[in-house]
Amino acid sequence: MFNNAPGRRCQASAHAKGVVLDRGPAVRHCAPVPQPHKPRIVADAAIINLANALGAVAEVVPVPSEAITAKLLAHTRADGLLVRSVTAVGRELLAGSQVRFVASATAGFDHVEREWLAQQQITFAHAPGCNAPAVVHWVVSALLWAVHIGAWSLDGPVGVVGVGQVGRRLVHALRGIGLRCMLSDPPLATAGGLPGEQFYSLSEVITACPTISLHVPLTRTGRDATWHMLDTHLGFSGQLINTSRGDVCTSNLIAEAPPRSLILDVWPGEPNLPWEALGAGGPVLLASPHVAGYSRASKLRATAMVASAVCEHFGLPRHDLAKSQPRAVLDTVKIPAGSTAIDVCACVLAATCALREDDTQVRALSHLKPHVRTHSFEVLRRSYDLRHQPHDYRLGTELWAKLAPWLGKRLVAGGPQLASVLRTLGFALPHS
Repeated sequence: MFNNAPGRRCQASAHAKGVVLDRGPAVRHCAPVPQPHKPRIVADAAIINLANALGAVAEVVPVPSEAITAKLLAHTRADGLLVRSVTAVGRELLAGSQVRFVASATAGFDHVEREWLAQQQITFAHAPGCNAPAVVHWVVSALLWAVHIGAWSLDGPVGVVGVGQVGRRLVHALRGIGLRCMLSDPPLATAGGLPGEQFYSLSEVITACPTISLHVPLTRTGRDATWHMLDTHLGFSGQLINTSRGDVCTSNLIAEAPPRSLILDVWPGEPNLPWEALGAGGPVLLASPHVAGYSRASKLRATAMVASAVCEHFGLPRHDLAKSQPRAVLDTVKIPAGSTAIDVCACVLAATCALREDDTQVRALSHLKPHVRTHSFEVLRRSYDLRHQPHDYRLGTELWAKLAPWLGKRLVAGGPQLASVLRTLGFALPHS
């Protein structure tokens, strides 16, 4: 302990490695104050806000996803690793490293060999539900856009296959519009289901529902495996939305689907897409570069969740990242003449979700040389401009006045009025 008696003051010296203790004519160097060890964390540079989340308590080494290799982890002597779904994590990557903690800033984890990590006593964490609100925003926007342009209809119930974090929120949103839903989730049904909900088999849902939305994890083994789960239903001729995992469907199913019947954010064999399906008059109505969950709020939530896991594992002080932001005002929405309440709702959502622009960019890749397409698809994902969700917006007074003729109308017979639907979707109404 330093003795700070009168005439003996401590002062920092720019030229000394430690603290200089001034005792008059004689000057000597004190030993440096010991600093707590900061774990070295190699992280995918595309994980946003990491410097703010962990910079004060850990040594964060951001690198592009393609640079995360076994050689890099060994060279940096990393203690921890933070990845996205584009990085396969297992024996090949980690054997020979000193990494003892891995986290994926994603809801899913099929890119991680969890059993091998457990055998090696490497702790694993991920961010379940981080992007669920964003995916629901995307699905509802895409569904209503398809109806708005006259390509799809809302006849009959919507089948929601997979009733986890995303599926449950989607059911709530669809019912908030006034649509009926049929739920299918065999593992959840076996475990007791959900209070007040009836569950159906996949075959029952495919038979009864003109529209199906998939929200399942990718599992390759077991009675309820989802790998190519629709293989036995190649005759399915309804409207299909897939934002879960590309390999739930097969290229054969996509090729045999009716024209304009598919809305796909994920793809079998991704990033090698079934490019022939993207041609004019083909089965894909809307193509997206695997960005349904890409909102700023979802990415910040994922970072906060994995940062919290890092702090818990290494015994570090936690940094509260939860800060409410003022809502942006949404006042500019193009509404065509003769619009219905569904059209208006679709147009409001379209102002927050660049579906058509994303579709155009994905289709443009099909005209590139084959060896260029894969890289270009990844660039689309990496450079995607993170969107805002309805919860980030307040509807402006000018827009509210413009919407007035439709606010009391219903999107579907027996459903709630448009004003209530907008509130259910997350928009703040003027003066609320």
